[in-house]
Amino acid sequence: MSDLSFRHRPPELASEELESLALHYHVAVVDARASVSEYARRHLLRSLYAPLSPPLFSTVVPKLVPSTAAVALVVERRAVDASFETLRAAGHRRFAGWARPEALDACRSDLLGRFDVLDLEEARRDARQGGLALVDVRDSAEVAKAPLEAAKNMVLGRLLARRATPRVDETLALYSPHGLRAAVAAAWLRRDGYRVSWVQPPREAAKAPGKRAGLAHRSLAAAVAQQ
Repeated sequence: MSDLSFRHRPPELASEELESLALHYHVAVVDARASVSEYARRHLLRSLYAPLSPPLFSTVVPKLVPSTAAVALVVERRAVDASFETLRAAGHRRFAGWARPEALDACRSDLLGRFDVLDLEEARRDARQGGLALVDVRDSAEVAKAPLEAAKNMVLGRLLARRATPRVDETLALYSPHGLRAAVAAAWLRRDGYRVSWVQPPREAAKAPGKRAGLAHRSLAAAVAQQ
């Protein structure tokens, strides 16, 4: 494993090496891609999701990965140094390496997964009919201002800390307004054996991507930090 205290960049991983790490229970593979839709539609099974953003990534990863665990990242080349420096600042010292998102193209299909993607109306309908549990991972203040019909509120930070525990016999559809918190929660819960779906953000969330993405990042970081 590499140690960033020596200022060396951890090695880039080939697809075969990434596959090997995906099967290693002592290595946490963290997918830091900015596009939540791309992650939802294809990722390594058992990988965690923590999109790279200065306030978001640095807040979420310490909640997901113990500082004693080795970390491997799926991340764009331009963001490698910044992402590992952020991990080092959070106390991580063991790094297995990093892989470009394109490395997934050559990974074995049985090691790749995807979330079932639902739109919000589908998820509400299925929740009303008892086909799944719609889980709203927003914080309680957000929910109080705009309750989501047919949803159970389980705040992201409480889920990550296992202070909120869904029923294991339910299929869960995870919701947050921009999809980021929902994907973080879905990846985490699936590692614990839950059946999960991801609720795709409403179409209007894409109308002003730069502004909305920044708001979503700050909201996620604040929600996790408060738990």
